[in-house]
Amino acid sequence: GVAILRGMIASGYVAAEDVMACLHSEEKRQALAAEIPGLTCTTDAKELAHGCHMIVLAVKPQVLGAMLDEIKGEINDRALVSIAAGWTMDMLTSKVAGTTATLLRVGRVAATACAGGGWHDRNLPPDDALRG
Repeated sequence: GVAILRGMIASGYVAAEDVMACLHSEEKRQALAAEIPGLTCTTDAKELAHGCHMIVLAVKPQVLGAMLDEIKGEINDRALVSIAAGWTMDMLTSKVAGTTATLLRVGRVAATACAGGGWHDRNLPPDDALRG
């Protein structure tokens, strides 16, 4: 997740002041905050979920379930983008059931979107075609 964030900021796609990062350790939080001036960093996933309209779930697949459980009360009316390998749309949907979150699952060459109770597969161009 941090590599994606670094790339987005370095390319100018987003400004550091417009995004927030959540890291699992205070040491890593401090290091990233020092590396990227203007970036807001926290170790509190609920704080991040409460303060953001779009949340990119770029965590290891084995911790995604616990993280979703932790932030579930903060994700109403938020867009959640998951890049976690092995997590199906059904798995994500079951974890956020009872919320008004909108889900997007991004894989290597396909994305799946879910809003309003339904989901549809969308084929995207190969990764090479998505690079600018």
